[in-house]
Amino acid sequence: MKNKSFRQLWIGQAFANLGDIFYVVGLISLIYALTGSALYLSLLPFTTTIFRFISSLLAPLIIDRFTLKRILVLSQLWKTNLLIILGIYITNFNQAFAVVALIFIAMISLLDGVAAPVSAALTPQLVPKEELIRANGFFECNHPDNLCLRVATWFCFINIHQQ
Repeated sequence: MKNKSFRQLWIGQAFANLGDIFYVVGLISLIYALTGSALYLSLLPFTTTIFRFISSLLAPLIIDRFTLKRILVLSQLWKTNLLIILGIYITNFNQAFAVVALIFIAMISLLDGVAAPVSAALTPQLVPKEELIRANGFFECNHPDNLCLRVATWFCFINIHQQ
């Protein structure tokens, strides 16, 4: 893609999605180490899904009131702040951490649920109509599910070669 704005959006989204994978994997291992509970582990994807769904219902109300760029920047800024606070709170590593982590996950998921449709809505504004299908394909490669599969494949590949 020759469009600089689209390329910056795509690269920023790629790093955000990759960071999300590492934060979720880290939280999963931390919560399990703390609690040893499958209940808390099952609450993690449940909380993420429910709060992304809620924010996707609220997203049109926000999108109508503010510019897309402002929504994306502010949601990512708030998400970064929440992750920093969560990282600081991890140093107090105790049993109550699992509950607090779920609250942070809920807030982060609310922000993600708004940021995802905004990124998709920005694409047609940044890319000429002739390149829109290609741009959407680039964004689909960036989807967190695809990134998870790639990261898992890398870890399997590394594990196989270490044996």
